[in-house]
Amino acid sequence: MPICGEEKLSDAFDEPNFVSSYDIGNFTYFFFRENAVEHDCGKTVFSRAARVCKNDIGGKFVLEDTWTTFMKARLNCSRPGEIPFYYNELQSTFFLPELDLIYGIFTTNVNSIAASAVCVFNLSAITQAFNGPFKYQENSRSAWLPYPNPNPNFQCGTMDQGLYVNLTERNLQDAQKFFLMHEVVQPVIPIPYFMEDNSRFSHVVVDVVQGKDMLFHIIYLAT
Repeated sequence: MPICGEEKLSDAFDEPNFVSSYDIGNFTYFFFRENAVEHDCGKTVFSRAARVCKNDIGGKFVLEDTWTTFMKARLNCSRPGEIPFYYNELQSTFFLPELDLIYGIFTTNVNSIAASAVCVFNLSAITQAFNGPFKYQENSRSAWLPYPNPNPNFQCGTMDQGLYVNLTERNLQDAQKFFLMHEVVQPVIPIPYFMEDNSRFSHVVVDVVQGKDMLFHIIYLAT
């Protein structure tokens, strides 16, 4: 285990807990929480949004039978302030496809005071993070630094190029190293839609109801 100030090389996942997945366009999106390898000191959990092309068949020789289009980014759900209060552990999501909104219920880490919050993310903000630079660590003692994205506005390839051709237009050596994004996905508004202390909610469902003059989003939460 690294000590304060040291880092370890990250793998695609670090003890993940998967929460949900959605087919959206040419991608499958995953939402999960995992150990945060980029955290400066000590062990903590971050929440992630990740995606992979639906037609990703893996590489040839390099990353064979392994995703070549996998990318992940941290989701930020926090109470803003001079020292933000973070709700790091995603528990449940709900996708409103007609509005491209992802609702998430987040809780504090299990070894801290219990608290829950609902944060809402626009799919465009997640896409923006995937279009930005990667976060990369050269070795276990170097700092995590941004690395330019060689394929901004990345799109999935097509299936008519032959079974063993890399469809992704990603360099396979890059795909081995660059999958953690540098930018953090920010919610629609900086303050959570809902916060409650001394509770850890585990499920969220959202209904959209037409009012007299506007649509109302009714949020249902459960333990």
